Amino acid sequence: GGGLERILSIGGDGTNGIKKNVSVNRFKPVVKFMGPFYLKAGEKQTRYFTLPQYIGSVKAMVIAGHNGGYGTAEKVVAVKKPLMILATLPRVLAPLEKIQLPVTVFAMDKSIKTVTVEVQSNAFSNLTGNNTRTVTFSQPGDQMVTFDLNVKNFAGVGKVKIIARSGAETSAYDVELNVRNPNPPLVRVLEKELLPGTAWSVAYAALGMPGTNNAALEVSSIPAINLSKRLGYLIQYPHGCVEQTTSAGFPQLYLGQLLDLSDREKAEAERNIKAAIARLKGFQVSSGGLSYWPDGGEADEWGTSYAGHFMLAAQAKGYSLPIGFIEQWKKYQKQKALAWAPDSRSFYGADLVQAYRLYLLALARTPELGAMNRLREFQYLSVEAKWRLAAAYKLAGQTEVANRLISGLPVTIKPYNTMYGTYGSDVRDEAMILETLTLLGQQQRASAVMRMVAARLSQDTWYSTQTTAYSLIAIAQYCGDNKNGSKLAFSYQAGSTKADVNSASYLWQAGTPANGGKVFVKNNGKNKLYVRLILRGQPSS
Repeated sequence: GGGLERILSIGGDGTNGIKKNVSVNRFKPVVKFMGPFYLKAGEKQTRYFTLPQYIGSVKAMVIAGHNGGYGTAEKVVAVKKPLMILATLPRVLAPLEKIQLPVTVFAMDKSIKTVTVEVQSNAFSNLTGNNTRTVTFSQPGDQMVTFDLNVKNFAGVGKVKIIARSGAETSAYDVELNVRNPNPPLVRVLEKELLPGTAWSVAYAALGMPGTNNAALEVSSIPAINLSKRLGYLIQYPHGCVEQTTSAGFPQLYLGQLLDLSDREKAEAERNIKAAIARLKGFQVSSGGLSYWPDGGEADEWGTSYAGHFMLAAQAKGYSLPIGFIEQWKKYQKQKALAWAPDSRSFYGADLVQAYRLYLLALARTPELGAMNRLREFQYLSVEAKWRLAAAYKLAGQTEVANRLISGLPVTIKPYNTMYGTYGSDVRDEAMILETLTLLGQQQRASAVMRMVAARLSQDTWYSTQTTAYSLIAIAQYCGDNKNGSKLAFSYQAGSTKADVNSASYLWQAGTPANGGKVFVKNNGKNKLYVRLILRGQPSS
């Protein structure tokens, strides 16, 4: 066992998050440590203490010491009082469940004859007239009483207190437990396209049980991109390889180019970006590249480029990077770029890996023109690699070469997935094409590709973290460079909130009453508007 532990670490993949959502502690340890106490020669002392809620036996242990000599004594002691109770409840309840609560009453003394048992709780809806039971004892012993209870329609911490009374004797039993909704959250979207001068009015009911539901109004001048859902998927993704860590932070660099962020949202995005930067430092290996998982292993070529792209973009936005990270990263990228040569792997995406690497070296202001020219002459250069290489030439100051390289190229990619979409897909590559067109200033072609990528994101389709992230990045970059066409001018009313909105952003969001109501939107501008009312919640059953 000891030798094996030096070789590998067993398990632990998800242990860090196991207790993240625990809100109650059902089982409190019956452990007390007291002392030290000092006794003079011949002196006696008596100590009193109160145990936590407990029925059974404990072991009392005493350790004494004097001038290096030690002694011990121990005794098993029954914990009891004349009247005691023990209740049995599950660890977790669900809203609207029906349960039976058994309570065992222990009469430990002949004086206990009639016992009244009462239940007090915030978790049950039918306690009125149903919260007391009476039992009678002819001799010491135990009896069980049962309460049939209905859980309220809520989620949170349920507190249950059971009290037994018999004359002057009282016993109480307290329990805290989670009332947790086991159903997956549902999302319902009501949407409308509004031409200039037109209006839309819609009534809606709350989706899901109280406490789990919310509603939001979204208005944009581009097709809806499911921003909150897509970004939430990236930020809350449960794993943390180099690609997923990068995908979680990268789009948040550009959120301000899509919509007007509040101070709280800006602070949250900044915190997430800094966390991603700090975590990615742990992926860098001695060669300067980044491994697929942190703390060791060989460098992953695509992961190195993708993470480096995020780091360069973060640096351009004013974020501080770990000392020496970019220098080591550029050294690795240059070595790989100069050593690259076409082989059989080039027919399976290796040319795109090289083109992406060359694009990033140009973005880092250290272009490798020789390697770029060699790749451009490759006979079987793929369409997606040509688009990426054109962006490298543009950044290297050779715009004419870049335009010639993409002349006549299609802006759509034949559907494909690499590693189930993790390291490549047609949608990810089309987002890269959009990035290149934006960089080259070809606004008309870029606008068409942007709407195509946005339409793909608006569908209720699963995309990998990288496809999702790169699509959001490319759309945000386009929107940031083309503010003139993003004018939002509309008036709306949701509940008691009524306002006129004039914004230069492409997308606007605001919360609406979660418990239902009516929403009214009128387009006061010259652009077509895409309006969505997004309802979320967990059903009770």
